[in-house]
Amino acid sequence: MNLATLRPRVRRIQFLGSGLLVAALLLISLLPASAGATRQLITGIDPAGAPGTQIWENRTEATGAEIVRTGASWRDIASSQPGSPRDPGDPAYDFTSVDNRIRAIAAHGQTPLLVVELAPDWAEGADRPSDAPPGSWKPDPVAFGDFARAVAERYSGTYPDPAGGGALPRVRSFQVWNEANMDRFLTPQWENGKPAAPDRYRLLVNQFYSEAHAVHANNQVIGPSLSPFGVPL
Repeated sequence: MNLATLRPRVRRIQFLGSGLLVAALLLISLLPASAGATRQLITGIDPAGAPGTQIWENRTEATGAEIVRTGASWRDIASSQPGSPRDPGDPAYDFTSVDNRIRAIAAHGQTPLLVVELAPDWAEGADRPSDAPPGSWKPDPVAFGDFARAVAERYSGTYPDPAGGGALPRVRSFQVWNEANMDRFLTPQWENGKPAAPDRYRLLVNQFYSEAHAVHANNQVIGPSLSPFGVPL
């Protein structure tokens, strides 16, 4: 295929959380020019903070939403450093909460978008300052890549469900971090008067991209939903 003949197809996803618009993401893929460029509005739900799991599951289904955005906290899943970090079955990992949410999303006929973020203490940089939120300080890109491989393998569609009944549901779309332009999630934003977060975030995305695509070539890796305000120097 001649790359010069490709044109982008833009798919806009509108995310609603607790009844309010909270984010909009652009997923860009390439199609041959002969297919033409199309635009499609896809509704997604981010139920973070919504009361009652069963309530938001039912309401999400009732809206006809196609995508549910849900989190996978590296910090919570791997509070202890795993001996085999690329193995989703390593005993140091606890995927219980994420497994439950992915099963529920799939059971209601929706597509999960899994947000992977927040480093455990052992994968943060040294000397985290007291004002840096836990999980945000200089996350190790290589360790994050190992975790990405474990996540992608676990939700590959073939990994045995620990609860029985076959394999865990497939996850095709992954978002790397949330609002990476906010020091609430990624620090430091600036070092020596220069932006520092963009370079570290690029390393995190590249590591996740490589590992997720090594599991399934058609996995989608999505950038962060950025805060409209950012962080001042």
